[in-house]
Amino acid sequence: MEVKAFQTKIKNLIRDWNKLKRRGYTVETAFCHLVEEVGELAKELVNKKRSPEKYSKEKLIDAIGDILIYAVLLASLHKVDIEKLILTIIERDKKRMAKLGRQLRKRRK
Repeated sequence: MEVKAFQTKIKNLIRDWNKLKRRGYTVETAFCHLVEEVGELAKELVNKKRSPEKYSKEKLIDAIGDILIYAVLLASLHKVDIEKLILTIIERDKKRMAKLGRQLRKRRK
């Protein structure tokens, strides 16, 4: 699936949720849900190390999925094209990696 199609699917899902609940997401509520899901992910990561009997891979995967959905929702609320954003970040990071590589090579000499 292309990134634009992915973003559209999520927008449609959220639109359907909003119709069902008869309310819309705001930037603030979307952000709160995102933070909540990050907390759930953190809980599973901690459980995996410290309390394996409480760890649930299904909950970990679910939290990651929900994080993606709320991140895309926030982007959509801000009219951000995720595909364009990701391509921009990849190019920026390639330049940063090249610069770091040059710095590391200089240090090794």
